[in-house]
Amino acid sequence: MLTLIHVVSNGLLLLGFYMMGAGWARIHKATGGLVTDGVYGYIRHPQYAGLFIITIGLLIQWPTIITAAMWPVLIFAYYRLAKREEGEMEKEFGDAYKKYKEEVPMF
Repeated sequence: MLTLIHVVSNGLLLLGFYMMGAGWARIHKATGGLVTDGVYGYIRHPQYAGLFIITIGLLIQWPTIITAAMWPVLIFAYYRLAKREEGEMEKEFGDAYKKYKEEVPMF
């Protein structure tokens, strides 16, 4: 059973780090335009979603009362940050971002 827990947990960690890295790479290769391809073609906030997945993997592998209690706080804080960033993107990119938002899920 312990091996299965580690396989699942480590799989989530790897997936989360991949999503964060893929999102970071796309943003830093962009030339100031709206990024809607690569991992951003599937999810609007891959770096935050990757962080959520990493923290789930860590909670599976090393659960504590404080980390379990703080996890919803972390999720809420990043959700609010994502919503604020989306407002900024709508101001900067207008209808193009609104259309993207309609087609691609947040997390």
